[in-house]
Order: sequence, then C-alpha cells, then structure tokens
Amino acid sequence: MSPSLWQRTTALLVAGALAAAGCGGDDDESGSTAKATPTPRAGSEPAIDRQAARPLTGGITRLTVDADARRALGAVGIELEAIGGARLENGRYAFPISGGTLQAAPPRGRIEHEGGLRFSAAGQSVDATDFVIRPEDGVLTANVAGRRVPLLRLDLGVPKTSPSGEGVVIEARASNLGQDVVARINERLGIDVLEGGLDLGQLSVGAARGKLEG
Repeated sequence: MSPSLWQRTTALLVAGALAAAGCGGDDDESGSTAKATPTPRAGSEPAIDRQAARPLTGGITRLTVDADARRALGAVGIELEAIGGARLENGRYAFPISGGTLQAAPPRGRIEHEGGLRFSAAGQSVDATDFVIRPEDGVLTANVAGRRVPLLRLDLGVPKTSPSGEGVVIEARASNLGQDVVARINERLGIDVLEGGLDLGQLSVGAARGKLEG
C-alpha cells in the first residue's frame, strides 16, 4: 500500500531533515591522545576561543516551504502569511534575528527572531510569533495563542563560520510541526485534518555575532 501524503512528508523529513549543510562525522575525540593546553606566559594574551558563545547582533533565518508542503496545506484550505517583522522574499519567508547568543561548534545557544507566520483558513487565523531556535535541542519554538510551544523539530547540519568567526551559517531542514501547535491550529481554524509530521521545507540560519562574552 502506498503511503499517504502525510507519511511521505514525514519520511522525507526523517531521511533528510535539516542536513542541507551536510552532516559531519562524529565529534567524539575520546580515541585520540589529549594534548596539554599550554599555559600563557605572564603578559601574553590568552588564545581566543572561537567556539565560545557570542551575543547575536543580527542576521536572517529563511524558510523555504517546499511544493509537497504547499500542496498539503492547500488541500485543507490553509494559507501561510509572514507577519510582524517577517516578510516573504523571492518565495522564502525571512525572519530577522533580533538577539540571543550562539556558540558555533558544537552549535548551542538561543537564536531569537522578530515576526512570525499566520495560518489562515475559512476566515479564521492563528499566529505563531517570536521564534526561538535552540540548536542543542533541535527545536524552533513559537508563541501560539499565548503559550510557547515547539513549532518545528530541527536536525541541524554543520555550522559554517567566516574566518573572523563573527558570521555563522547553519543550513537545516525543517521537521515536523509539533503536536501542540497542530492542535491549536486545528482548534482555532475549526478544522480537524491537519496532522503532525508535515515537513515544511528548508531552513537556513544566517547569524551575525558580536565579541566573546565575559
């Protein structure tokens, strides 16, 4: 029996989720010989740890909703709209990065955004705003109907940093719509057909970082 559209989109997510930048190898170096860290001499500047968390000073996160997801949403009469500080640019939803901190390797921190997405159907709508990405948790949360809930599950690729370490790009594939947010969308729009497991498409984080904290 051929899988349903929901099952196919879920399978696509699980197979290729958020790995657009390529998944790197295992970072576990337990099998290698540890090297002692040299003690800096008096008066010398300590080496800069470019992996440490830095405050975010700007940037954009973009979401490209793929054709299968558009068809799935359209089949149940749901439209997506950029709201607040977000905008639609060349077919991609752009969410300005407004703050937070980010450690590039391994990716950790809190990436805060302006704006959000509006889900609309039959004259009703529900807004998902104030996106926050937690790289170590692989989740994008949003404020929906006054409550912060998981909006997308993420599987991040390997971050790419500029030579200065200030710019960081993380390519990711958007994963399942969380069950909590799906329940709220169904309730607010008066439908009972949208399910969890829908792969929305490709997510790309382009963050600008300031100086090391501390």
